[in-house]
Amino acid sequence: MAVQRIQVDPRHVPHINDYDVAVLTLERALQFSDCVSPICLPPANSSPFDADFCVAAGWGITTYTETAKLVQDLRKVVVPLVPEWLCRNVYDPKYINQLKLCAGDLTNGGVDTCRGDSGGPLMCKRDNLYYAYGIVSFGSICGAANMPGVYTNVVNAEILDFITRAIQG
Repeated sequence: MAVQRIQVDPRHVPHINDYDVAVLTLERALQFSDCVSPICLPPANSSPFDADFCVAAGWGITTYTETAKLVQDLRKVVVPLVPEWLCRNVYDPKYINQLKLCAGDLTNGGVDTCRGDSGGPLMCKRDNLYYAYGIVSFGSICGAANMPGVYTNVVNAEILDFITRAIQG
């Protein structure tokens, strides 16, 4: 699918991944089907922690040591959310703030996004609808215990406002 326009948040800070969001406008409209459907933006002031569960999806590698070869089939993984205060204990606090969400199994590991998944969705089911609460941003060691993945927090008012303005044109 050809991309007509890419709008990167001008506030993006690469070395700490603040405002790590971009909106791509496709050259033509998608044809919705059983396999292709839109996702909702989260309601302002809602919380992904109130969702039934969250799923990350992407075409990235599956282990940290794997060579950087993307897969043919879209993969998904249910990931538990990690509170901000706990994520700050793992990563340097300068990387974790209200612009980020963290997710992964801190105790056992094994569920995470990895290289090649960046920009993909963290979708949370709530009230029988899926909402894009996060965007894959970065991580440390894919799937390791005590090393959650980090996502751009879409429900943050500044992020949500940027996305909404970009969509409206």
